[in-house]
Order: sequence, then C-alpha cells, then structure tokens
Amino acid sequence: LRDYRVQVHEIVRNPKHPDYHPQEGDLAVGVKMTVIRSDKPNEVYDITPVIVLREQMIYTFPEQINKLSTKVRLREGLFEQVFTLEQNLNYEEFRLKQGETVTFDGLQVRFDGFNRKPELNDYQAKEGDLPVGARLIVSAPGGETYSAEPLFLIRDGQPMNLKDQVDDLNFHARFTMVDPQTEQARLFFARETNKETLRVPFEVATDSLRADYIVLQAIEFPGINLFWLGTILMMLGFAISMIHRLLPPKGAGRT
Repeated sequence: LRDYRVQVHEIVRNPKHPDYHPQEGDLAVGVKMTVIRSDKPNEVYDITPVIVLREQMIYTFPEQINKLSTKVRLREGLFEQVFTLEQNLNYEEFRLKQGETVTFDGLQVRFDGFNRKPELNDYQAKEGDLPVGARLIVSAPGGETYSAEPLFLIRDGQPMNLKDQVDDLNFHARFTMVDPQTEQARLFFARETNKETLRVPFEVATDSLRADYIVLQAIEFPGINLFWLGTILMMLGFAISMIHRLLPPKGAGRT
C-alpha cells in the first residue's frame, strides 16, 4: 500500500539509542539511515537503529517512525560484514618514534605522538587503568587523510591493547608496547584489500503500532444506574434511622 526509499549513510561504532544502555564488553553497531515515503517526498525521517552483541547474545534496538507506523531494525548479518576476524588479518610490525612516517600497502602512516587520555569508542575505563593511545594520521593515495588511535593499557598488572580501524580504507592498527628507552611505539598494521562493498541487512515493518500515545479501554455497565439508585436508598434509610434514634421518644419527660 505504501512504498519507501531508504538511504544508508554510514556505520556508527559508538551508537546512541534511547533504549540502549552500554555495558562493558558490548559490541554495538548503529547505522545512520534516512526513510522517505515515495508519495510524500518532502517527509524525511532520519533514524539510527542499533544492534548489540553482549555475552554471545544479540539484542536489536529498532527505530519507530510513528507518523508512518513503521519500524526499522538491523539484522545480525551486519556483524559479519563490519567486523573482521583477527585470524584473517595479516599484521605487519613497525617501531616508530613520534613524527616518523612509514609506507604500508600504498598508505602513508604517520605516528603523530602519544595521547595520555585516549577516548577510543570500545574502551571503557576502570579504576587503576594506565592507558595510552597512539595517534596515527593515515593518508590515502588520493590525498585524503584519516585519523586512528589504537590503545595500549595496563589493567590489574596485565598489558592489554584495543585496535582502531579506518573503515573507508579497510585499515586496522594495534598498539602493543612502548619502549621507554628509545621512545618507540610498537605498532601493527593490517589492511583488507579484497573486502566487498558493505551491504547493510535490515527489516522494515509497515504495520507497527504507534508508540507515542496510550490506549485506554472503557467498559459500559448497563446496570450502573440501578446500582447508584440502590446506594442512594441505603444512605437515605441510614439517615432516617439515625434521626429516629436521636429524637426523644414520644411522651418522654411527662409526669
């Protein structure tokens, strides 16, 4: 009965959704989309449905468009396209000082320095953490520049690292160690050169009930008038009996 045009704009690694409350270890992905009704092209709706992998369970947080009675949600197949298995990546090791640049797989990667207060999307700080980020400037052959900041930290006495990636270049980076004597960062780079164009799987329901109002049910009781009439008669009888008790009996006080 109705036709829609859906435009997919970008993948969001740190998505916001009113019903999603992030927890440690979550793997969350959102997709910025625009929904346009074909018969009303001036009505444009921007949405960001979210899907989350939490402790081997998948949770979807769809977007409801009340004016269209339409709901959009992501499919779990999105994870397979967005996230690449580490065993499928061939990392190459580099040791760089601040300001040094290397050529990797046709890209120019410059180590811009350390960041003592990193804010990586997948990193949730804990008390006692000692994190440091490696600021990278990645230049493509066409002149476009991108930034990445892999993270190295010590938590509970154990070294850990979190990778960062540039989706437009299929570039992955890890930061695994700092050499305090040489002030070098130990970095690992990898790139997926044969990755297919991302196709976002999602579902659209065009009969979704609105979520911005409350439905109340009213029940008509045909005998309600008899109920109220009986209540009034009972109260009237109670009043008469009280008056009768309060009045002195006839002949009282005569000698």
